[in-house]
Amino acid sequence: MKSYKEILGNKTWSFLHTLAENLPDKLTKKESREFRQFFLYLSKIYPCEECQIFFAKYIDKFNIDPSKRILISKYLIDFHNIVNIKLNKPLYLKKKIK
Repeated sequence: MKSYKEILGNKTWSFLHTLAENLPDKLTKKESREFRQFFLYLSKIYPCEECQIFFAKYIDKFNIDPSKRILISKYLIDFHNIVNIKLNKPLYLKKKIK
């Protein structure tokens, strides 16, 4: 049976990747600012303390550029893979980013 953290992680990644895939190609300044705020806020309220700490450290080390969908998608894939490496899971592979 999967743990709460594993279920939460799987659902969160699914949500974030789906969100990124459905953003406009180029975000307005307002949309970019709002996406950055959303991402920072998510890192503060994420309901797993260990994950929250890792999330915040990743954001501090690797600043997201939310100006274009492709940049957000690549950022999330890189982040997802760093988490998967940490958890000894296979890499997340995306066939093609639109």
